[in-house]
Amino acid sequence: MKTFVCFFSVLCCLATSVLAAHVAVLETTADPVTKEMVSASDRQYLTNVLREEAVKQLPAAQDYTIMTRENIQQMLPPGKAIEDCEGSCLVETGKNIAADYVCQARIGNFAGELTLSAELYETAGNKLIASFNGQGTNLKELLTLIRQQAPDFFKSVKGNTTGFSGLGTVEPGFLEVTPVLGGDVAKKGRLSVTVDGKAVEGSKVQLDPGDHTVRVEHPCYDPAEFNVSIEEGKTQLFNREMKRGKAKLELTAELNGVSQVVPVFFDGVQVGETPFAGKIPLCSEVTVRGEGWSEKVFVHPKWHETAKVTHRLKHSPDVVAKPAPRSQQASSAPVAEPAANDNANVGESIPANVESKKGGAAGWVVLGIGAAATVAGAVLAVIGNNQAKDASEKSYSTVAEYQQYHDDAVAGQKLRSIGVGLAVVGAIGVGVSFLF
Repeated sequence: MKTFVCFFSVLCCLATSVLAAHVAVLETTADPVTKEMVSASDRQYLTNVLREEAVKQLPAAQDYTIMTRENIQQMLPPGKAIEDCEGSCLVETGKNIAADYVCQARIGNFAGELTLSAELYETAGNKLIASFNGQGTNLKELLTLIRQQAPDFFKSVKGNTTGFSGLGTVEPGFLEVTPVLGGDVAKKGRLSVTVDGKAVEGSKVQLDPGDHTVRVEHPCYDPAEFNVSIEEGKTQLFNREMKRGKAKLELTAELNGVSQVVPVFFDGVQVGETPFAGKIPLCSEVTVRGEGWSEKVFVHPKWHETAKVTHRLKHSPDVVAKPAPRSQQASSAPVAEPAANDNANVGESIPANVESKKGGAAGWVVLGIGAAATVAGAVLAVIGNNQAKDASEKSYSTVAEYQQYHDDAVAGQKLRSIGVGLAVVGAIGVGVSFLF
């Protein structure tokens, strides 16, 4: 049984490795007027940054190949420079260089400012799958625009990938955020979650595999910040109990401009008297009381901030207020947590409780047929991939040689696709037979 499982794993890895999607980032161009303002070296640098972002979002470990400037130049027709690829020939150029996806940025001018537009196409279907536009007063602002927009721009390639599930595609993972919020104060605010600095909605968030930084906040609790590693097809669960946050309060009371001494209560529990200085639990209801009267103090301090409030009394505190029962009366000293908690740097490095959710089972298929199909398909895929790679790396000196190498590369890709399809079908059959 272990031998068959290992055999299946090796075949799946082999079939997946030859299904890498090739992405070409062509040189950034500029319209005739702007070309005089933006040098070729500046445009080339913007292209380098765009290609760098493509590598980050579409890593080789997830079966993506970002073509280099040299790869692209080698595959271009004789006499055509990489800088000449723009406009309507963008998709055709992608096909000529055997790229599955091709993108390019273009610099222009609008209302006296520089503009930048980027487009990403799937070459097989001549389909525009992503784009972004922006403007700035100088090239540095355009560079900032690329760094902000490029991650989601290139992630669209993952969402556009088609094929057999689990092979050639990257299955997303999930983060489920369900922290424990004690007490009724949880209803006084809304839980918010940010992942890698971006706000997300809902308690279950779909994320790309890899490491992410998560921050969970609620106006009544200390924020929790942690790193989580997302795996394909699995759900990580954050369900820790969040700690009630604290702020500082400096409270005085006045009647007709004269300072008064009155008892102070947090959520119905006496904590001291005015003038009061101490810590207050976030989202507390603060009141001052006397004989037969109670007044609410409107104060909403934020986490780790100090609120300074002067409450103007509507009642005379001349009659001494009755002290609260001992069962409800707290020390008149400022409210504080035990020493261990006071010194804690709350909100950093709080690990998530990780739970994995799996599933899946299928029926049997004929093991022998599935294994044979997988081996045959993998062999064909490897042969086709090598053929396409060798053809794309060859140098040429004539148009005839270029056309021959280009045809060889296309033929190799087709053979690779046929082999991968056959290997995938066989591998799925073998895998299902063992899962059953």
